[in-house]
Amino acid sequence: DPGAPLQGLDDLTPIAITEAAYINLNSESEGSFVSIDQELPYSFRVITGIRNETVKSKVMAIDNDGDGQILRLRGAGPDSPIQVSTSGGYEYDKKLPSYSLLWKDRNENLVLRFSKSETVAYPSAREISPYATATFAGSDIDIGNPDLVPSNVDNIDFGFTLKNDNDGSITLN
Repeated sequence: DPGAPLQGLDDLTPIAITEAAYINLNSESEGSFVSIDQELPYSFRVITGIRNETVKSKVMAIDNDGDGQILRLRGAGPDSPIQVSTSGGYEYDKKLPSYSLLWKDRNENLVLRFSKSETVAYPSAREISPYATATFAGSDIDIGNPDLVPSNVDNIDFGFTLKNDNDGSITLN
C-alpha cells in the first residue's frame, strides 16, 4: 500500500534473529451445552441454556538446548528489572448460563429480544508466555505473564427486528 506507514522498510532483511525463548504451551479443554427452547403465551418465547467449560493451560519456558539459558532476550533473566515467572497457567471449571426472551407481534413483523449470558475470555498464548515480544523495531515491548487467569464476562443484549412486506428487514442490537 503506497500510503502505509513504514512502507520503505518492507525490503529490509534482518541482520540477526535472536530466539527469545523456547516455550512449551499445553492447553486442554472440554465442554458441554444443554438448552431449552419454549414457546410461551402472548407471543413470547424463552431460550435458556447452560454451558460447562473445563480448561487447563500450562506454560513453561524451557532450556531446550541444555546451555542453562531459559530466556534469551537482552535484559531478560535474573538481572532484569522486570521479573517474569518462567512457568504458570490456570485451571478453570465453570458453568455459564444464557437466557433469551423474544416477543413477536401477531404478524411476526416486529421481534423484540433480550439476552443475557456469561462467557469467558481466555488469555492468548502470547499473553501468558513468559517472554518479551515486539511487533516491529521501535514498537512497544509486550511481556507475557504466565500468572494470568481467564476473565469472566457478562453479556447483555437488547434488540429488535422490523420486517417489511418485501422480505426486507431492519435489525438493531
